[in-house]
Amino acid sequence: MLKQLIDEGWIVQQMGVADRRERRLRVTPKGASLARRLDRVQAERVAQALEACEAGHEGSVLSFLFAMINGSERGRVEALLPEPAETGR
Repeated sequence: MLKQLIDEGWIVQQMGVADRRERRLRVTPKGASLARRLDRVQAERVAQALEACEAGHEGSVLSFLFAMINGSERGRVEALLPEPAETGR
């Protein structure tokens, strides 16, 4: 994975000054742009999950966690639980 990120220009890798085995990783401008976009997407998802909890879904931790999961994936996650969960849907 690291090689792919380097090859595609998302990060750069430099050897350490004191220890050549050390790998210093830095994000490139391209990688920084992606990180900002991903941060915005995640912040929006958290905000939506919090709104779902505040909108009369008992504000439970479980409701919040299920709201964080893409709607198309919630059924698959629910199927992994030992018993049906209250998802607040």
